[in-house]
Order: sequence, then C-alpha cells, then structure tokens
Amino acid sequence: MSSSPIIAVVGGVNMDLVYETERMPIIGESMDALAPNTAISTYQAGHNNPASTQTGSDRRASVSKKNLEIRVCMNGALGDDAYGKTLLKKLEDHGIDTTGVHTFEGAQSGTCVVIVEKDTGESRNLGILGANGQYEPHEPERIECLAGKAGKNGTKPDLIVTHLGVPRERVEQIPEAASNAGSSSEDAKKVKKLVSEVYPAVTHLIMSESEAAILTPKPYEAFKDPKTREECAKHFIDLGAKNVIITLGEKAAYLPD
Repeated sequence: MSSSPIIAVVGGVNMDLVYETERMPIIGESMDALAPNTAISTYQAGHNNPASTQTGSDRRASVSKKNLEIRVCMNGALGDDAYGKTLLKKLEDHGIDTTGVHTFEGAQSGTCVVIVEKDTGESRNLGILGANGQYEPHEPERIECLAGKAGKNGTKPDLIVTHLGVPRERVEQIPEAASNAGSSSEDAKKVKKLVSEVYPAVTHLIMSESEAAILTPKPYEAFKDPKTREECAKHFIDLGAKNVIITLGEKAAYLPD
C-alpha cells in the first residue's frame, strides 16, 4: 500500500474557454467580455468563481490537489489535437499521474465555453464531449487499473471520484467495483440519470441545484426552499447513496444532517 493516499479521478478532461462578463447577454445580443481565460476542467461541474483577468491556464479540479500529501491519478481521454497536448502537459506539470489518460488518434479533445458573471460568479456552460466519449477503463472490474503507476503493482485507490463527463455506462461500472474492493466512491454528477442499482455503491453524490431540479424532477426555483433540498437529498439517500451534497453556487452547499 502506498504511504500517500491515492485519489483516482474518472471523468471528462476538457479545455474550458472561460469568458468573464458584467452580465449574461440576452438572446441575439453581442457584447464584449471583460477577460478571457482557459481552464483545465476534469470532474468539477461548474465554475462559480470569476475568471482571472490574466490570460493563461487556471488550475482546476484534480490539479488543485498537487500541494496536498496525496497522489492523484487522472483517468480519461484526449484527442491528439493541440488542446489534448496542452491538457496532458498541464496535468503532468502539476504532478498528476496521467497513466490512465488515453490519447485517441484523429479525435478532438473535449472543450467547453464558459460564460461567468463577474459579480455573482454564476455561469453558463456549453461543451463538446469529443474524445471523452471514447473513454473506457482497461479493466473495469478491477479498480487497480485506476490507480496509475501504483496500480500496476496491485495498489488500489483509496478514493474514486467519478464524473459523468464520459459515457454513463463506463461510470456505472466503477462504484460497484470500488465497493466490492473496499474503496470509497464519490460521484460528481452531470445531468444524466444513473440506474438505481448504482446508488448503494456511492458514498457521496454531488449535484448542483439545476442538476437536482432535472433529476428529481422539481422546478429549479423550488430549490430556494431548504425543504425542497431536504426532500431531494432524502430521495437519493432512499435510493442508496450514503451522502448527498447539493451545491448552491455562491451560497456554498447543502449537506443533510
């Protein structure tokens, strides 16, 4: 067993093109952005902080783990285009084990346009799956394959974070395999429903208010009421998830008692 905990991240790897603006444009309106930026996006579901005023790569998601005493192994897919090369280099530069990142010849890397309101931090995202849609773990029934170089020696990850930025069928295999192997599993969701058999193997289910509204389904406005958040969390706990977290943007997050 490695002396440092291992976190395996399984999900989409995207180049985010982030534009900070005073407000969201209305239909048919063209307006100038305040600042452009790029960001490495892996399992994070949103960008609730205003973009930097300097152009460049912003460390996001798994990259932010570099300075902690843990090892992070990214598992995903890239194209062999310029974005793919940049994403792979940035992950490696920040100490991420990219053994599980596959590069597909002739494929386009995943990209996402993110518009962020300066004052509120609220965002609108529009993405292209690209090579992420071709991702498949080497051995889906063995979680050791998600632990990067250490996995080749039979080491299992201590925590697995999955995100539906890759095909749902690939993600659904992982929590059960992790549960059987004694590893914890966390699911950072996109708006796709998992089959009900998956939830009992998930230790932490994370979704935004808008995602919760679609999955429940309940009106988005209803989630301003704490009672609606409580009912939503109970729904997924009843399905078997151990813990449910609903992110609330600038208002932090809701975690039931």
